Amino acid sequence: MLSFIRIIYEFFLDLLFPPFCLGCGHLGNYLCSKCYASIYFYPFPPNLNLEPNYLDKLIVLSHYDSPLKELIIAYKYRKGKILAKTLSDLVWQSVIIKPTSLVTFIPLHPQKEKLRGFNQTKLLAENLAEKLEIKCQNTLIKTKHHLAQAATTSRAERLTNVVNTFTLDPKFAEFVKTKPPPSSVLIVDDVITTGSTLNEAARILKSIGVKNVYGFALAHD
Repeated sequence: MLSFIRIIYEFFLDLLFPPFCLGCGHLGNYLCSKCYASIYFYPFPPNLNLEPNYLDKLIVLSHYDSPLKELIIAYKYRKGKILAKTLSDLVWQSVIIKPTSLVTFIPLHPQKEKLRGFNQTKLLAENLAEKLEIKCQNTLIKTKHHLAQAATTSRAERLTNVVNTFTLDPKFAEFVKTKPPPSSVLIVDDVITTGSTLNEAARILKSIGVKNVYGFALAHD
């Protein structure tokens, strides 16, 4: 019943505010076929030179450039819940993500999430997990409010900026006290620079016995 109401709601929303391509402005979809074809999808992940590297595999959709850049910016700051499905569909159609035991995401600091109203990586992770038919769960919380990675000025600063930023989510910590940790976890992020945020999250998960940790990001800047 709720899904039917949601379909009706979105139908009338599209009638009142028809979607337009965020790349070129063409009416119809938030990403038209022409702009989709212009995205260069990475055949291989970028070499991030992480040392030590806790990620067993990294998947990055593309470079942080138009039209993907416009999609991500709109997603984070204007149309979060609307564009989550568009972006997850884009990922699903464009890359192969190996199924894992669990899907998780990079958490926002509580103050930042309250200000924004949602966590963009959580929404994306939930949509991808639904397509993969895998459980999505909070595994980490952000305890340190640091500079945004884009605001740092050097690679060295970015690498140290996120050290000791995360800790285990209390509910997940209780879960792994009584049951074995998931054997493999996919961590979802939006935009990466050095990859240090994903790597730090992977370090925490591996410290509790997760064997394989894979990272995914929409774009590399």
